[in-house]
Amino acid sequence: MKPLNETELSGEEGQRMQRLLDALEDLDDVQSVFTNAVIEDEADA
Repeated sequence: MKPLNETELSGEEGQRMQRLLDALEDLDDVQSVFTNAVIEDEADA
């Protein structure tokens, strides 16, 4: 799935979103996690 609109996140917002995505993926009942967030690494910035 490819979103029509992407949201770029960096810094603390990106870190919080990544932790949320990781937590969702770790749940046993979750099969797939999709997001429109583009998380920029600190090394890339």
